[in-house]
Amino acid sequence: MSESGPADDEPRNGAAPWHPVERAIDAAANRAREGLRVVEDFARFVVPDDSVARSARDLRHRVTSLVALLAPPDALLAERDVERDAGASPVAFAPRGRASAEDVLRSAFKRSQEALRSLAEFSRLVAPKVADSFERARYELYSLEKRALVPGSAARRAQGLRLIAVVDSAAAHPGPIERARLALEAGADCIALAPAGADRNVLALARAIREVAGRASAPLLIKGRADIGRLAGADGVVLGAGDLPAAEAARLLGPSAMLCREASDADEALAAEREGASSVILIHPGGVGSSASAELVGQVAPALRCPVFAWCAAADDLDGLLAAGARRLVVRAPEDAARELVPVRRRLDAAREPGREPAT
Repeated sequence: MSESGPADDEPRNGAAPWHPVERAIDAAANRAREGLRVVEDFARFVVPDDSVARSARDLRHRVTSLVALLAPPDALLAERDVERDAGASPVAFAPRGRASAEDVLRSAFKRSQEALRSLAEFSRLVAPKVADSFERARYELYSLEKRALVPGSAARRAQGLRLIAVVDSAAAHPGPIERARLALEAGADCIALAPAGADRNVLALARAIREVAGRASAPLLIKGRADIGRLAGADGVVLGAGDLPAAEAARLLGPSAMLCREASDADEALAAEREGASSVILIHPGGVGSSASAELVGQVAPALRCPVFAWCAAADDLDGLLAAGARRLVVRAPEDAARELVPVRRRLDAAREPGREPAT
């Protein structure tokens, strides 16, 4: 690579010494590839997404190929000078804290996008056609960011849930709003409202429960009614066999909505994941009134990448479901949540700990 201008050790316009662009290209190339590796690892190991992982890997390899058109790797390596790089200071340029894996992913995307812009700008001095390729890669990365973050946010939120409490809109003593609040206090981390009655009443109730759930930082799902869910500002919907396909529900609720699909056998569960469900709820083949079978849980849970919940209708079925590998449950919000839900949550938490059997 060559360029015209003052010698390396001469000041430029009375300012700092002039540096060759190889150093800038080397640094930007490293940042771009490092960020893409973080994206790839996230899509492989945190929330598995083969499509995003492949796209990140292909883009990383393409960046390496484009950089090689600008200068041989040894030439770039020879220009590297970490000791005199102010940006190499871990104190002066410490990264912001990360509160979640999604924060790590967002930061990786931004770092790679900025690096690709730097590569495009500096490579334009020596190889304009290569610079255009870097620009195209940057815009591809913008699209990949949307693919990874928007639809995947529902799956990530579902991954953090362990106990969904279903509240019947006709519940009494306590009523549905109070029952939802008590269930959340007892360890439920998500509420699913089963609507019944006039739509206007269900909508008002859904909005009220949404406030209760919001104060507990818990999502609200509406069973079977994506329209009510959208109007109420719910986080998603639970879809039964006769309800809307997941893609149609997503059109109403948005691409980041949680789409939980009920399934009564392995074929339905696998189809639900292919359809785009962010999680699957296993129910008894005879209907939601009975607990999912332990056999079905053992068969489906290892086969799906999305979170799998098992419907637990009776306390007597809990042992079998946990023994079969259930680590996420759906239960009806009981009248006495403190007495009935707290032990369930404790059993779930104990079952999640490596090397421990579910508490008896």
